[in-house]
Amino acid sequence: MNLVQVDGFLANPPDKSVTLTVIRRNTAKPESVTVTRGVVKAPAVDSKIIESNIAYVHVPILSQGKAAEARKDIDNLLKSGATSVILDLRASAGGDEAEGIALANLFLDSGMVGYAQGQKIEKRTLMVDPKATLTKVPLAVLVNEWTSGPAELIAGAIRDSKRGQLVGKTTFGNGSVQKLIPMDDGSALLIAVARYYTPSGKVIEETGVDPQVTVEALEEEKLNLSSDQEIEIPIAPKKNAPASDEDRQLKEAIKILHPQAAQKAA
Repeated sequence: MNLVQVDGFLANPPDKSVTLTVIRRNTAKPESVTVTRGVVKAPAVDSKIIESNIAYVHVPILSQGKAAEARKDIDNLLKSGATSVILDLRASAGGDEAEGIALANLFLDSGMVGYAQGQKIEKRTLMVDPKATLTKVPLAVLVNEWTSGPAELIAGAIRDSKRGQLVGKTTFGNGSVQKLIPMDDGSALLIAVARYYTPSGKVIEETGVDPQVTVEALEEEKLNLSSDQEIEIPIAPKKNAPASDEDRQLKEAIKILHPQAAQKAA
């Protein structure tokens, strides 16, 4: 099946069960799993102060309201003494263009977040609102190969504006504007009508956004689909605790910000 067929198969009325046959990594025998369909609630923004007075904020998805949620959390952490920010966009996939713009705008006070343009679609510039800027403290953004969609707009804007350092791996490369065209027989055609570009003009679709500091995650940090483990999104250490030795990308971001944070605090 293609993705549209899979979505149609799964997206039936809630409270109805569906049986899936799953082939997991490191196992040869397929496994049957019965799940009950339902509306999934978007996970909350995870925020805390970690070592060196760094505000750590993980935004797992940019669905409606997540930029405002992140803004509130970051503002509270800054008022609590944070002197720099790590924005974790690893595995952040999906969401709304407007939410991506709003989140990037917390750190950018001028210029554009990016633009969209197609063969028959005029260039549409996604501009920053100077009144919506929250902070100018030092910033590092964590990205990886599962960072996709609006989160890539943020990553591209931060990199091109030199507002902060991108740390991790090249993002997924999902940067297109899609349009659903109804057909006479009741079916529909979903096509990409435009592509998103970073402020410098780099296309996001298929190529993704490259970090300034490339850090490969350890195998055990990556999404593990073995039968005895669940998928986990990387998170920061507990408040005021040192970074885990296993989270190399987070550790590198702390290393980048630490001199700046220490100087600002002094």
